[in-house]
Formats: sequence, C-alpha cells, structure tokens
Amino acid sequence: MSRARLPAAALVLLLSAAETFSPARLPAQQLGTPSPAGSSNAPEAQRIFATSCAACHGLDARGGERGPDIASKKEVQQLSDDALVRVVQDGVAGTGMPSFRSLGAAQIQAVVRRLRSLQGQGSAADLPGDPEHGKALFFGKPGCSQCHMANGEGGFIGSDLSSYTSARSADDIRSAITDPDKNLDPRKRPVTVTTRNGGKLTGIARNEDNFSLQVQGLDGKFHLFAKSELRSIQYQSRSLMPADYGSRLSHQELDDLVSYVMRITPTSNKRPIAKE
Repeated sequence: MSRARLPAAALVLLLSAAETFSPARLPAQQLGTPSPAGSSNAPEAQRIFATSCAACHGLDARGGERGPDIASKKEVQQLSDDALVRVVQDGVAGTGMPSFRSLGAAQIQAVVRRLRSLQGQGSAADLPGDPEHGKALFFGKPGCSQCHMANGEGGFIGSDLSSYTSARSADDIRSAITDPDKNLDPRKRPVTVTTRNGGKLTGIARNEDNFSLQVQGLDGKFHLFAKSELRSIQYQSRSLMPADYGSRLSHQELDDLVSYVMRITPTSNKRPIAKE
C-alpha cells in the first residue's frame, strides 16, 4: 500500500521544533505490542501525551518553547488519524520530530486520541447542561461577558470564546472556569505597571520590547509606555479571572455555562472519533 504524503504546511506546523525531545527516556516497547495499561482510557492517554509530547507541544498541545501549536491549527486538525500515527511512529528525518516507535502501537494510538480530544474532535457527547440558561449566565450573574467576547458580544480583556472550544473538552472548559490559574499561559499573565509619578495600571501586556510596553487595561483601552517612564513592571502569577466560580455557581449552573461555551463554536468544526 502506498503511503500518503503529508501536506508541507502541515509538516511545518507539526514538526518544526527548535530542539529535539528524545524518546530515549520513555519506556521501551516494541511496535505492535499492546500497552499493559491498555491505553484506551482518557487518564492513561493523558499521561502518555504528557510524558511523550508535552515537553515540546505543551500539555494542551497549543505550543511550547520547542514545538508549535498542534491543537488549534486547521492544517493539523485536517490530517487523518493514520497520518498522525505515522508521524508519531516514524518521526521525520531532518526535523525536530523524532520517532516514538518505542511507545508501541497502543500508546501511539492513545497519543493520537488525546490530541484529537484536545482539538475538540472527541465523540459527540450530549451537552452537560442547558446552553440557553448558560447564555443567560454568561451575560448575567457571573459577569463573564464583562471580560470575554462570544460571537461579537462582550468584553475585550479576556479570551474571545467564539472559537475557544475548538480544542477543548467539557471537562477542560469546566476546569478553566473553576481553576483559572491552572496552566496559565505566561503570554497572558496580568501585569501591573507603576509610573514614576505613582500612577498604576493593571491589565494584559499585548506588546513588549526592550524599550516599550503596551498594556490593555481592564476597560479594554490600550496604553503605550516607554519603559524609561516606569518605576516598576510586575507580572502576576494569577489570572485576572475570579477563582471562586466553583463556589459561587451551583453544579448545574456550571454545567449550563459550559454547555453555552461549547455551543458557541459551530458544530461543523467538530467531527466525532472513537472514544478514549
């Protein structure tokens, strides 16, 4: 059987890593030998992805210091499962993508299933709650829309959720709501700047170089500072998002809110695959 070639653009996105992550530290296993752990359940697939892929591509597959985003890029999402299996199994000579053949067939399949889950292409499960009530919550009680935008409505300081769920499961979304400091993207850390005359501004750093810093304030407005005019720049380790939604909202309200966020993304962007 002839082996289909991957699109060049997809290879660049999937394989261009500045450094090679060696699979030598991973458990050796001959290809075709089933994993003793089974690799068919979600926690095991998560573990395998975390130990084999996250060092380069990040735990959420949205890119790291050594590897590109392979969760939300359309070119990667459109690759077939077989094509992804071949890349993980064989690697690609001359790139930063090594062969992970030693993982074995079962664990390689688990890696692909986990990636598909992170791409939001898992099985078409029912929404956990009522998306209409979730919409009312989004624009009401919790105040989500003050920071986040959904299909052109809402605030600017938080992530635009119009395509947020394309690479996230219901559990991932619930975790992001109840534990916003977990896996906080360092590029989106809040920053507080203090000017030489004592003025302070807290927001998100949108652009920064050696001489200037652009901050988007909580009101959505952009402010450009010359660093020579600033007394201090303090990056925070916590998200601007409130961390108490797990106690402020009931379990049902959380389910409804998660369902609305999931419903924002057109279902045409998702395709069912085998369950983990």
